[in-house]
Amino acid sequence: MENYTGGYHLRDGTVTTAFEPDVPQQVMAVDDVGVFTALAFARPSEWIGRTIDLAGDELTPRRITEAIGRAIGRTVPYVQLPIEVIRQVGEEFAYAYEWLNERGYRADVAAARRIHPGLADFRTWLDRTGAARIETFFAAERAEKHAGRPGVV
Repeated sequence: MENYTGGYHLRDGTVTTAFEPDVPQQVMAVDDVGVFTALAFARPSEWIGRTIDLAGDELTPRRITEAIGRAIGRTVPYVQLPIEVIRQVGEEFAYAYEWLNERGYRADVAAARRIHPGLADFRTWLDRTGAARIETFFAAERAEKHAGRPGVV
């Protein structure tokens, strides 16, 4: 979820990615990754040799963008970057986006929530920390433009 708090997916007041707008993507808050890590260290006999795919929510980029807009109180457009633009950055990035758009992760969110009932969905994450961090990024981006200093914030 933290990928939506800065320059990785935010640009010029928009959410900008190479994700297909209506293909669900799985996301998870970093704090929840920490909870699962702590569980594994606290109860190694339950976790050694065990594998589990983790996600806290599954939303399309369009729905993620709408949720961000509601959370910060203004419309935030979604802009899909052409995969060719990503390919110019690196073939491995293009491959990752193509894989996520075609197949994606398949974590069982309900199973993860049974292990960690406090697992945050995207809206909860926005309410807790995400919206404030996103608005701070957008404000800094606006200040940079207003100051006449274009560039990456």
